[in-house]
Amino acid sequence: MSDKVIMECKSCGNDLQKSDKVCKYCGSKNPYFDPKSLAPHRISLLSNVKDDDNLNPGEDDIKKKKKNRIILIAIAIVIIIYIFLQ
Repeated sequence: MSDKVIMECKSCGNDLQKSDKVCKYCGSKNPYFDPKSLAPHRISLLSNVKDDDNLNPGEDDIKKKKKNRIILIAIAIVIIIYIFLQ
């Protein structure tokens, strides 16, 4: 299998490559990741990563993002209603 083969993330469904250690969209680990298939310079870059927890967003971060998104949508709706009522 080549590094450029596109696969689907099991968590979020977005595209990911065999060479991706984690999904760049949701941060979940890539079960297809094979460090042996990477070039040596790329492995040395990955060895500097100390803790995978820093790559994965926590539940609190996800909840904050959802809450912020809902607040922004609510504000946008209020602004739109205000504009149309004038």
